[in-house]
Amino acid sequence: MARRLRAAGEHLGAGAVRGRLYDLGPYPGLVDPRAPREWVIGDLYRLATPAATLRLLDRYEGAHARARTPKFMRVERIVRLSGRNVAAWIYLYRRSVAKLVRIRGGDYLCYVTLGGLQIEFRGANLET
Repeated sequence: MARRLRAAGEHLGAGAVRGRLYDLGPYPGLVDPRAPREWVIGDLYRLATPAATLRLLDRYEGAHARARTPKFMRVERIVRLSGRNVAAWIYLYRRSVAKLVRIRGGDYLCYVTLGGLQIEFRGANLET
């Protein structure tokens, strides 16, 4: 799916969205933040054919209308990208995170690369 997404749009760079990230095993799950300084890092794309690509992503994420108990829900959020705010679609995890490991640094790629080592994100001031 990552290859299809790269082919379906232009990579704009790494962005940050308010939220908490959890380890779901083979992939992460993003939920709304509990505190103002909780951020999740991810790649942002401008889609060439948004409607078609979002339908494909909705099916892949199990967020389509026919899913009986969807794990994810597509919502629009403000993403911080290169010092500016942009509106973007993200997928929120809809199930309980009570027994899951929180990825405190908010960066799944870093978490996986470091074998689950927890690194707190202390990047640029994202509040402005």
